[in-house]
Amino acid sequence: MLTNIISRIYNCAREEDILTASVESIKQSLNCDRSIVYAFAQLTLGSIIAKSTLPALSSIKRMTIEDPGFEPDYIGKYQHGGVQSIDNIHEADISDRLVNIWVKIVVKANITVPIIGSQNELFGLLVVDRWFNYRHWQEPEIEFLKVF
Repeated sequence: MLTNIISRIYNCAREEDILTASVESIKQSLNCDRSIVYAFAQLTLGSIIAKSTLPALSSIKRMTIEDPGFEPDYIGKYQHGGVQSIDNIHEADISDRLVNIWVKIVVKANITVPIIGSQNELFGLLVVDRWFNYRHWQEPEIEFLKVF
């Protein structure tokens, strides 16, 4: 599976094409409803620069998201390579504010993996979501996302 994804990405020339191929391959491989790359402009503001979503769902590419629950403990965790895996947003140990944001964009379960830039800075986040069902994420799925 990883070899097929790498082959597909390798054949892309532009950064945007690489990101699009990556999120599409991740969505298909993990059988999730959406896969996105969220890039930070600053620590509490960023935008979605690549996405793959089920065709029936609305597109959120280039949506700017301001302060989507990025409290300092989340940022610190991501800056150090921490991953967040949530099987059910209503049962997770997260802020009510973050739950409310995710409810608005129809997220029920997700995995968030940091994207660390070439200068060892937090560039953004790779996020995969389930919209229609809660999901118990398996350790191999989480480890798979850490490769990117």
